[in-house]
Amino acid sequence: RYGRNRNAGDPKHGMASGLIRGNIALLLTIYIFLCMVVKIAWVTPFPKLTIF
Repeated sequence: RYGRNRNAGDPKHGMASGLIRGNIALLLTIYIFLCMVVKIAWVTPFPKLTIF
């Protein structure tokens, strides 16, 4: 009953926490992606390091 329009008066409510949560999620995603790439690179070494 109270959860729908409690903060309709100020549209910016929750923006800061939303931005913080979004940035943390983005950083975690990039970190996991980098870990996966590095692990794949170490497990299967490149032939003569042609990619570099």
